[in-house]
Amino acid sequence: MAEPRLLVAFDFDGTLAPIVRRPEAARLAAATRAALGALAARADVRVAVVSGRALGDLRAKVGLERLTYAGNHGLELSAGTWHWTHPGLRARRRPLRRAAEAAQALCLLAPGAWVEDKGATFSVHVRAVKDLRVEARLRSGLAAAVRRAGGLAVRPGKRVYEVRPWLAWDKGRAVELLRRRLAPGAACVYVGDDATDEDVFRRFQGRGLTVKVGPGRTVAACRVAGPAAVRRLLGRLLLA
Repeated sequence: MAEPRLLVAFDFDGTLAPIVRRPEAARLAAATRAALGALAARADVRVAVVSGRALGDLRAKVGLERLTYAGNHGLELSAGTWHWTHPGLRARRRPLRRAAEAAQALCLLAPGAWVEDKGATFSVHVRAVKDLRVEARLRSGLAAAVRRAGGLAVRPGKRVYEVRPWLAWDKGRAVELLRRRLAPGAACVYVGDDATDEDVFRRFQGRGLTVKVGPGRTVAACRVAGPAAVRRLLGRLLLA
């Protein structure tokens, strides 16, 4: 079997699939799925999807067996028979539960806000919150709850607040681990749209091709408009 010469990794929401109001409603276009599958079938390429979604949810949304998956911002990894979970998670599960319960109570006072429990992390979605003052109070209360729980951190995304264990870990470190494990010495391409993807862009700055999807400040080397443009990029990678 040929040694992999390329690791290609994508964020999911906002990159491979359009962002929608409820994460369960996200859909991967058939053409995008087919292109991912065709790229993953090549012996010289490894393909990964790296997301804030729970690992099982991500696998179900993409629905391809040959891919590598990184869930919960890289705290959970899976490639074929190889599975890895960050060892620091166990000690953080109780604080996560306490903070999630507090977040649930805060959401009752912020119409439109809701908590998505992803096991190793949780998200507070505010896309449907119309009053910015209400969102500001929710954000402040969430930050206080996370401080009380201890060992956790809040990170804002696109109309969502991610609460995760306070660990020296992020998507960038996860993609580096995948490269060392699955494609040592291979070039890396990473495509993403959110603030959490900037960790990958920074880690691979000057060492690979980094592509920002959509508007906003970025350290990525390139930019494309949205998921349709990502699909065209997939087509180009298939020809490479």
